[in-house]
Amino acid sequence: MYKALALSLAALVCAGPSFAFEPVISMGGGHRTIHPAGATDEILATREQTGGQFSVVTLSSKAGDGPGPAIAHANEAEVWYALEGTFEFHVGSKVFEGGPGTFVAVDAGQPHGFIAKSDGRLLVIFTPGGYEHFFMDWEKQGLTPGPELGKLENSYGVTRP
Repeated sequence: MYKALALSLAALVCAGPSFAFEPVISMGGGHRTIHPAGATDEILATREQTGGQFSVVTLSSKAGDGPGPAIAHANEAEVWYALEGTFEFHVGSKVFEGGPGTFVAVDAGQPHGFIAKSDGRLLVIFTPGGYEHFFMDWEKQGLTPGPELGKLENSYGVTRP
């Protein structure tokens, strides 16, 4: 019995750690860039690259842009980190302005949103990954904000409470 246990432990140690995904490395200027509704957004990591655990994008906004004061994701938590510009953030009933360095994290199902007060950029993380495909599909379908974009949002489990 001890010999079998020792062999099992040896096999486990020799196999090394098991990783859900290979490292994702993307150098500045080499990121996948998309242009939904004329924006310039970067796809830094997709669910396919991270074993579904998360995805990362940068979203650029002109003053007045954004999802508005309240959307909710059925499936994903969302993290924002302001890189440039000023944003009016909405989280539940809280409304506040933030600029570079502002950090916001909301869980799946929690109403949230933002409106750009100036041109700016956000680093956005979704977990689990997958919502980055919304932005890719938005570009691919050539949609502008309105009912057709709302249908695409719904297909990704987004509601507007």
